[in-house]
Amino acid sequence: MGITRKNNQPNRANSAEILQNQQRQKALDDMIRAQHEFEQWRVQETERLQYHKQKLRTQKRQIEQERMELDLEKRHFHHQQEFQETRQKNEEHLLDMKREILERELYKLAEDRKRFEQKKSLYEKVDARQKEDIRKRPANVYGAMFFAGIDSRSALKKRYKDLLKIYHPDNQCGDTDTIAAINQEYQRLMNQMKT
Repeated sequence: MGITRKNNQPNRANSAEILQNQQRQKALDDMIRAQHEFEQWRVQETERLQYHKQKLRTQKRQIEQERMELDLEKRHFHHQQEFQETRQKNEEHLLDMKREILERELYKLAEDRKRFEQKKSLYEKVDARQKEDIRKRPANVYGAMFFAGIDSRSALKKRYKDLLKIYHPDNQCGDTDTIAAINQEYQRLMNQMKT
């Protein structure tokens, strides 16, 4: 009986030690497995973070590229806007200049028409008087009528040329006596204006 106890004790001690060793081995295996799982998780997490980091860098580059393109478009838009404003101002200035020129020309045309009407009226009066008996009037009175209101040599010459075109004997309403009277008065006025 005593022998059995002695044999049972070592067996129990051995089995307790084996159990402890198994528990230790299991704890060690669990720890190694946990460490291995942690290492796998760490590698996967590092790869995931690297992937997201790379993705963020790519997005950042894209955003910077888009921002640069946007700035370029913005500058281009401002240049276009300035160009359009300058062009519009130039066109407005050009239109103002054209309007001023047209107004001046219109005023000039009105003045020319007024002068034309005055000349026409004068020539109509002269023509009406010519139809009267010209030969009864003295030549100097008749010639003076043609040059009424003349106060400069240039105006005298212009009036003389206009009268020649009308009363030259080769024309339909031309008259030799009238031309003689015009020539005589013209010479008299020219001599008078020389002095």
